[in-house]
Amino acid sequence: MQKKHPVKVAEIKLGYECNNNCIFCLNEHMKPRGRLSSKEAKKAIDKAKFAKCKTVIFTGGEPSIRPDFPELCSYVKKQGLEIEIQTNGRKFSEKEFAKKISNIGIQLFVVSIHAHNAKLHKMLTGTDSFNETIQGIKNLALLGNKIVSNTVITKQNMKNLRKIAEMLLEMNIAGIQFTWPEASGAALTNFETAVPKLSQAAPFVREALFEERIGIAGMPICTIGKEFEKFYAVRQEKIDFDFGKVCKSTKERRKKERVGKPAFCSECEKNMYCDGICKQYLKKNGSGELNPIHSKRIMHF
Repeated sequence: MQKKHPVKVAEIKLGYECNNNCIFCLNEHMKPRGRLSSKEAKKAIDKAKFAKCKTVIFTGGEPSIRPDFPELCSYVKKQGLEIEIQTNGRKFSEKEFAKKISNIGIQLFVVSIHAHNAKLHKMLTGTDSFNETIQGIKNLALLGNKIVSNTVITKQNMKNLRKIAEMLLEMNIAGIQFTWPEASGAALTNFETAVPKLSQAAPFVREALFEERIGIAGMPICTIGKEFEKFYAVRQEKIDFDFGKVCKSTKERRKKERVGKPAFCSECEKNMYCDGICKQYLKKNGSGELNPIHSKRIMHF
């Protein structure tokens, strides 16, 4: 039988500029780097095609605020590649813009939304962004696009995760993902005020995992419970293009730079599937909340 190779995906950071100012933004310290030029962005797309990637993911910052964004999306399609857009959705509240991008043929929109009401969303994103994000989701949905939401778990919104999920399910989107914040950039600066303890957030996460379209990423499996394993998002293997430079794969970078696992995690039956937790979290809070999962052993006499 011929061995199947994993589908290659290229994540291209078009720039770090953003029209939100989230208190947990892991790229906050990168914003002064600005954005790629159109020429540099197209060169990165060419590299993705040469690497035999199937899909290009546009991310940032906020990629949709670039004046050349429609042009770059069209360029990807001309190369015969699929497109995924990671966005805060605000620009898509403009109906004509949403229609223009949708007509290019986008495989998936991943829209970040972090609260169930405007007041809390403003607190977390630093802008009056809630209504625009909601309208953006609605416009994209009416145009027949596939949409998945992403919500970063914080001290401020963790008690409302189920409300966020219920709100989004009413909008009939394809999937909902709750993501643990990576302690980098603004999330590290605001660690004490924004990042909850795993043990504090876990009950609210469990409460929010009530439907098959809902998933969780970035929390160790042991902190939620083995019975919730089916809700864990499968991390896609990606080739990172940071400002056009081909970096190591996402899996390699996370293992080396971000993911922390105490030695006792090697005893856990879920170790090879578990994301672990970011190193800065362990540095600040220790590993006392982690408990290896062991299968029950049947003794034979």
